[in-house]
Amino acid sequence: MRSFLVPRHLKNFLPQFLGFLVVSSNILSLQYGHKINGRLIDNSSTEAN
Repeated sequence: MRSFLVPRHLKNFLPQFLGFLVVSSNILSLQYGHKINGRLIDNSSTEAN
């Protein structure tokens, strides 16, 4: 019975956690974008311009 409760909590938790990682990575790329402005944000810099 309890084994079915665990995946349900994971299904509710993982999208929120992945969303947090995406937002935090976007914030870091915006802050440190000028320093590492070569490989990682080549695509996002072309979209911004």
